[in-house]
Amino acid sequence: MNFKEKVSSGQLICGTHIHLSDTCVTEIAPALGYDFLWVNMEHTTLSCEQVHMHLLVARSAGTPVGISTVSTASDVLRRYHEMGINNMTFIMLKISAVHCAVMSILSGVTR
Repeated sequence: MNFKEKVSSGQLICGTHIHLSDTCVTEIAPALGYDFLWVNMEHTTLSCEQVHMHLLVARSAGTPVGISTVSTASDVLRRYHEMGINNMTFIMLKISAVHCAVMSILSGVTR
């Protein structure tokens, strides 16, 4: 059963954080029963390129990936959006800053 089916049917889902640069962790996680992966960019030194590699590996296993960030820089958020991140969570930010950054990404305007 995939992630959407589990959520729709009210089943328990389980995820884990990814904060290591080696993608073998991302390869192993679905086999261990994790339904989703989460990259916490607030407490990691992963680059956008490393996050992208994790995303590619997770996609090959059909595992959704979310990201949490403290950044509202539209160029950084645009890169995450273009990678196909399934979910972005903004931590400890004013909603107006997040709204401006997201609208900038969606409209294609760099601020």
